[in-house]
Amino acid sequence: MSKRTDFTTALAKLISLGNKRGMELILDWTLRDAHTQQWMFDRGLSECDGTKKRSKHQFGLAADLYVLVDRVISKQLDDYEWLHDQWEKLGGNDRIIWDMGHFEWKE
Repeated sequence: MSKRTDFTTALAKLISLGNKRGMELILDWTLRDAHTQQWMFDRGLSECDGTKKRSKHQFGLAADLYVLVDRVISKQLDDYEWLHDQWEKLGGNDRIIWDMGHFEWKE
């Protein structure tokens, strides 16, 4: 299997685990082009500029997954801790504390 296939399979498992736990989740920002990545970098939303430093999103190896609490995207780190614990067990990369909705695959 390819890295993207492994990533997609693990992400599907993560979402399923979250749903079984009663979590309401939104999948967002999977594959990005360089222009969009630069736009996000220019606005301080990413540390990757899309050319010199490329994001895992540009390779289809990252996704943003958000937890809803009372139909609003949570900004509470605690709401994402369990998901990241499961993600690491599935083979995903370590969490990025300042971007807890970000889930990326290991190299």
